[in-house]
Amino acid sequence: MEVTASNTVPRSLQFDEDDFPSASSLYPNSTLVFAWGRGDYGQLGLGDDAGRDFPTCIQSLSDKSIVHVSGNDFHTAFLTGEGDLFMTGNNDSGQLGVRSRESQLSSMRVSSLDIYRISHVACGQAHTVAVTDMGAVVSWGASEFGQLGHKDAIDVVDVIQPRIVKGTRDLHFVRVACGAAHTLALTGSGEVYSFGQGLYGALGLGSIESTSSPTLVNDLWGLGIIQITCGENHSAALSVDGQVFTWGRGKYGQLGHGTLQNELRPLPVKLLADQMIVQLICGGNHTMAINEEGMLFSWGQGHWGQTGLGVVEDTLLPTQVHCLQGLRIIQASAGSRHSIAVTDDGKVYGWGDGEQNQLGFTTNKIQMLPSLLSFPVKEGLQLLYALAAGEHTIAVFCHLQRDQLRFSGPSNLDCSKHDVVAFELNKGDIFGTDLWSHGYQIAEQELVLSEENDPCILPGDSYVDIPGSGFKPMIIPYLPKLLEEGNCSLRSLAILVQSIEDIFSSIRFLTLSFKLHPSRWFGKGILKARSLMETDSDGPGLDTLLIRDVYQKILELYRPEILNKLVGSLIRCLEGIEKHKYDVSDSRWTRSRGCTLYQIIYHF
Repeated sequence: MEVTASNTVPRSLQFDEDDFPSASSLYPNSTLVFAWGRGDYGQLGLGDDAGRDFPTCIQSLSDKSIVHVSGNDFHTAFLTGEGDLFMTGNNDSGQLGVRSRESQLSSMRVSSLDIYRISHVACGQAHTVAVTDMGAVVSWGASEFGQLGHKDAIDVVDVIQPRIVKGTRDLHFVRVACGAAHTLALTGSGEVYSFGQGLYGALGLGSIESTSSPTLVNDLWGLGIIQITCGENHSAALSVDGQVFTWGRGKYGQLGHGTLQNELRPLPVKLLADQMIVQLICGGNHTMAINEEGMLFSWGQGHWGQTGLGVVEDTLLPTQVHCLQGLRIIQASAGSRHSIAVTDDGKVYGWGDGEQNQLGFTTNKIQMLPSLLSFPVKEGLQLLYALAAGEHTIAVFCHLQRDQLRFSGPSNLDCSKHDVVAFELNKGDIFGTDLWSHGYQIAEQELVLSEENDPCILPGDSYVDIPGSGFKPMIIPYLPKLLEEGNCSLRSLAILVQSIEDIFSSIRFLTLSFKLHPSRWFGKGILKARSLMETDSDGPGLDTLLIRDVYQKILELYRPEILNKLVGSLIRCLEGIEKHKYDVSDSRWTRSRGCTLYQIIYHF
């Protein structure tokens, strides 16, 4: 008998109008956040310690624009488009960052971070880590295994006040991910650093030793990592080539290598080598991946049905979730023992453990196959993204009677058509974008600023916050576009300098930046890409005209600080090659198909 995903929505679930703020009470850029599942520590942020078996609106966030959410078993973090962080739930280890150990039943702003603009956040079992818009890592909460990255706090059990991790200001971090007691951090140049508990090899450093300071994961150097994610004791990374690497605990097959062995270093998931993966997700002891066609793959622990494969046995290799076949998955998330997936038409399917009602109202407490989840039916609501966290679930909606894209500055874009914009973002955004990509053209989207717009509109002056982008791989800045606008403002100049450093210090990003057919993860900006017919090729795929154009435009800026950053970044890249040339496989050097770093330096 063929088994298919259930499309039946529980009929007994009714939503009252009082569950929603009125449209007139919503702020122009606000979102509606719904939570359900386990709530005994206030992790739902609903003002009490009761669980919910249906999506319930978090009224305290109804005037906020929530662009990212992270959570673990007992605490949850909400990030606004303005860079403010709100937290709720258990605070025994100071993981809420609110100067006390008192748990919070409603979301509370982390006021100690007011001097920063937060761009990303992740929650561990009892610790929290965030990234500032300047690329520094800040952390707080449990510290017994070094998971905060504070080397000077090695004997400190908890750190209740958020603190900048020393040395991170110099590396420009853009993303973080947390396991139970370990942390990964990703730089804008595609390098991965790890710290915390090394049990089972979760740090990827070749041992089970713990470390309290960020340490480069050497085995991922040169691959151009664009996404990181953590399970309880395993880790995973996605490269710009769409390849998946996993390491750490393998007891349940969550690494996808076909064995139950732990891995102390990152290994490629060979069964996915012929797939272009666009999103990677780790649950407690299971892992999922979405390819460019919107197919979902799952593997690992299956005892509670969290793989969605209809079996309780563990799955050792990536396997397509066939019950979702025919649906285009654009985003997925995994909690401790349950999983959810969002389709391009805004529906959410859930499966796995529902004992705490994290799958909503259902008669089956263990859902072995994907089942359509019920949501508030109210005209004008559009789903943006969803999160499975621990044993609870969060969904974020926009109200189509309000602008969901923030434009602060001159623009000819007609924001009155926000309903169309919001729908297109949700329907087609499988590739997504990133707050760090600063609002350049969304890959595979038609939503772009017209050429009639002020060409000096840049992040910090006017940009778009894309809700849910923090769940997806980062977008790499497109240098020609940045150089066109490099002198528009001090802010745009700072972005250009940082982007040059990120790209020119990364062997993978640098070679891809000058290929005739760049990766889908490069933002293309407002200007149309030059026709391939106008390019000259020196070696397979190398756009020598583009190299010369970029160099000429850098010179024309007459900015010595940019030239200094360019030279310094190239030196850093060469030093990386010298350090790792005997440590990585030969394929790492030939991956660019002839587009070597030395060719690029020659043209510069």
